[in-house]
Amino acid sequence: RNILNTQYVLPVSLLRFASGSPGAPTDDPMSLDAAFSIQPKFGRGTMLNLALAYRDLVNASGATLLDHLTLGSELIVRERFAFRLGLTGADAIQGYVWPSAGVGLKTKRSELNFSWFSEEIGSAAAPLRGQRFMFQYKLGFN
Repeated sequence: RNILNTQYVLPVSLLRFASGSPGAPTDDPMSLDAAFSIQPKFGRGTMLNLALAYRDLVNASGATLLDHLTLGSELIVRERFAFRLGLTGADAIQGYVWPSAGVGLKTKRSELNFSWFSEEIGSAAAPLRGQRFMFQYKLGFN
């Protein structure tokens, strides 16, 4: 993330941008993420996806170990139905471990998904949970 502490500067813009805004977040230092997943198959199109992600591997944020972990699972039944669960550590020391869930239906030409999840919209000193809902429809053509 943020490779070599990259900053983007627009030399010319049709709209003016505020500089030094008190509400602007500070630049995040460069960091690395690591992830591992496994997918056991049970036959007849049924499989389980298990994933573990460790965000901010170099601990540029200065957070605790559990704050970096994200766990996820997805059960796919007969290549048609998907059931998803996950946990994200936002501030595990203070008890902020946020869940996520979702369901999906897949056909040969389309896919319908509904998800509920949380995003960190606060700061490291004051975590703030933002709950999000996502409805997704995919249509494919052969």
